[in-house]
Amino acid sequence: MDDRVDTGLLFVMLDREVQTSLDEWDGRLRALPGAAEVTWWDHPSGASRGEEVAALDDFGTLAIVEFKGPVDPSIVPAGAKNHILFRRYPRPSQGRLRPPTLSFMIAMVSPHDLNDAKAAQALRNWADFYHIPNIIDAYIPGYAIVTPYENVAQDQRPRFLHLYEYSENDGAAVFARSRPLMVQRFGGGAGNPGYDYWTAQPTFRVDYVTVFNRIVRPNDPSLRAFPPLMLDRPAM
Repeated sequence: MDDRVDTGLLFVMLDREVQTSLDEWDGRLRALPGAAEVTWWDHPSGASRGEEVAALDDFGTLAIVEFKGPVDPSIVPAGAKNHILFRRYPRPSQGRLRPPTLSFMIAMVSPHDLNDAKAAQALRNWADFYHIPNIIDAYIPGYAIVTPYENVAQDQRPRFLHLYEYSENDGAAVFARSRPLMVQRFGGGAGNPGYDYWTAQPTFRVDYVTVFNRIVRPNDPSLRAFPPLMLDRPAM
């Protein structure tokens, strides 16, 4: 997960026990049409999961398939019963790319009424033009780039995914820095109008918030150096 030029993501949620034999699943996922990369992630024991979405059963291991090409429900492999397929939302990522991504936080959110297009657009505008930019501008150590996605099944929760990529390998530690620095940025916490507006909006619900740490596998191609090492700058 070293750049955000993908067209979508497939989340495949598995039991932690699968970590002892990832090769079969890894091969199946890499063979999917349009799959550009597959990375594996562990949910730290004891990490908060926020408000659970009913469709998300308890799981400890997450596979993420990045696609470059059409994103259609037909690409989901047989046997991936616990999955969500997302398309890139047509707005840019925010932040600074600091690969490789070693952990991340996901925030899944939905309008209360999934059929309310106006509320869905208001949610996106709040997230893209206020919530996420304020996080980026707070310069929270460990934060890198944030990218918005939308559930291919727009009539199901979660409607939107915000993927917050971290450059450190302890996602819980990075996430723990967020709230104090945002309080500092707004000059106060609950009761401060700017902070309260940043925190949430009455037109939507937070479905799921948690962190994951990378499972580094032998010869993991997505841990490549990026951008390529540069030659020494010539003297002026």
